[in-house]
Amino acid sequence: MKFLFFFLMISFNSFCLESNDGKMNITAKVIDPLRVVHNGDIEFGNVFRGSSNTSSRHGFTIYGEKGQNIKVSLNEKNLNAFSNSIPLKHESSNNEISVNVINISDYSESTKLDKNGEFHYDFDAELIVPKDAVLGKYSGTLIMNVTFQ
Repeated sequence: MKFLFFFLMISFNSFCLESNDGKMNITAKVIDPLRVVHNGDIEFGNVFRGSSNTSSRHGFTIYGEKGQNIKVSLNEKNLNAFSNSIPLKHESSNNEISVNVINISDYSESTKLDKNGEFHYDFDAELIVPKDAVLGKYSGTLIMNVTFQ
């Protein structure tokens, strides 16, 4: 009986001393954040009714981690699908005129940052003012959105 008790104590102690740990590895890679810079605002100046004006070599440069895949859009549209115009709203009415963005190159929806961690998007802009445009100042915004894929 003492032997059985001693055996049970050893078994119980052995059972209590054993543990079963689950191990989860955690890793992280720190990379450069995305940053978007443009090469200057587009200023058409004074433009006559019924005329047009073009402005060349505008662009955005994206900076980030070398070789990373990114998704780029302009005003929530794919770069190549961006044949739509940018509305310019009149300062004190609901009237609009439009600026057309003309891609310098073909761009895919997804792309990579180059070996320097950069991506360049260049475009020309064309403003066509209707003959019946309301006089006054007009303004609009072109927004480039970039995300890692």
